[in-house]
Amino acid sequence: AEKKVDLAASIEDCNVIIKIVDSGPGIPAHNISKIFEPFFTTKQSGKGLGLGLTITDRIIREMGGEIYAEPSQKGARFKIILPATAN
Repeated sequence: AEKKVDLAASIEDCNVIIKIVDSGPGIPAHNISKIFEPFFTTKQSGKGLGLGLTITDRIIREMGGEIYAEPSQKGARFKIILPATAN
């Protein structure tokens, strides 16, 4: 199957909303509460460190934002909320 990532962005109530959906296997509901924890991975040993989402979460929070994951059996689904700033 073709690998695919869809991105959508909008502005709502002075926030930038970014929605990301990929074509992977999704995130089971029982893993949602763990995926941002350091070293949590569902990959085989040696195939991932389990730090990517931890680092992503930290960067977004340092920018004053939040990231959420939604359970899904098809495609990982994330929503990022960042404060909008004027330049």
